[in-house]
Amino acid sequence: MTRLWSTLGGIAGVMLLMSCAPLTGQPSSDLRAEGPTPPVVADTPSLPDPEHTEEPRQSGVANLPSLNDMVVSPDGVGPLRLGEELPPADAPAIVRWAPDACSWYVPDGTAFEQGRWVLNDIYLTESVGPLWRRDTPSTMPAVGVSADEASIVQRIDVHSDRVATEKGITLGASRAELLAAHPEAVLHERFDPEASATEVYRIHGARGALHFEVGYNPPGSELWSDAEEGVVLLMRVHGERGPLYSTMFTDDIAGGCL
Repeated sequence: MTRLWSTLGGIAGVMLLMSCAPLTGQPSSDLRAEGPTPPVVADTPSLPDPEHTEEPRQSGVANLPSLNDMVVSPDGVGPLRLGEELPPADAPAIVRWAPDACSWYVPDGTAFEQGRWVLNDIYLTESVGPLWRRDTPSTMPAVGVSADEASIVQRIDVHSDRVATEKGITLGASRAELLAAHPEAVLHERFDPEASATEVYRIHGARGALHFEVGYNPPGSELWSDAEEGVVLLMRVHGERGPLYSTMFTDDIAGGCL
């Protein structure tokens, strides 16, 4: 790079001198030389040595799916699959290990793992906050993932309306649209009409279940506006060990510290 800048600087200097020469048809005395002036040829920049080229901070990013291409199902979200180890073999760069993700949370007298698997940083620009907080800045990831001590995926939460089911259901879909597209979705038997903030519908699969949390106002309450009540606000994928109740307004989120 130093050689290239040096050569370009030389060319610029020659051009500057030529532009200052008198327009008489005769060369300036400052530029006269014996015989013809040899042409100035810029050096061809050398190609980087592939064995010594610095790797990008996270390789394989170019092959990662966009959120629009990810499909959520009872088995997982895109290349993130329940019961499989992180990072996924077919898209290893989709997640990264953040060793200090929960360093701020130190429970007294409890052994606590501060590290977490998080979505690749390229998805931060695609992330959206919870549907009901779009007027508030949020660092909620588009997709959150929880894994056990062996890095086996246990749960995945979807917070972005750019991730859809195979039938096209996203956050923001109405209850009627959800049930029309997925008639197999059933209201969970633990739904409490007196206390729940959401109705939880689920679809069973081979690996786990896909849960849809739909805004619900218990009798006499106004938790949700008319635009939020009866609307899909959260999708989560997990097995029977995951929460079978409404997680809205709680810290129970995939990849969370609590």
